[in-house]
Amino acid sequence: MTPLGKTANHEAGSLPDLVEKLVKNWEVEASHKTDIADWRTIDPAKYSLSVNGSAPTKGADTIERGTYNVLIASNEYYCPAHSSFDSTHKSFKRMMPTFSWEVLEVYAGPPEVVFRWRHWGTFKDSYVGWNK
Repeated sequence: MTPLGKTANHEAGSLPDLVEKLVKNWEVEASHKTDIADWRTIDPAKYSLSVNGSAPTKGADTIERGTYNVLIASNEYYCPAHSSFDSTHKSFKRMMPTFSWEVLEVYAGPPEVVFRWRHWGTFKDSYVGWNK
């Protein structure tokens, strides 16, 4: 059974707590700041993002493609190649107005951080996706 709501409460100031706060702030910047030079959560010259062993994505590509398109691999329900930054944000925010995030475990950290996480939310509207 999938847990409803937050499941991990990290000790204030612990590495998992810091990673969770950093990633939440990164998500706000990546969703609303279109110039990577304005991001304060990362070093633009060193930044890369990799999910589940995928090829690293640099900052400019993250902005151009959109965070959802970088984080979600192509599958039978969703194809990043057919979705823009704007369309994914509109779709996900309409479908799940509350879309929460938490760190479950930190395996390695700084300067490179490796962690397990989860996203969850409540469906409020239908998901519409085009894969062709």
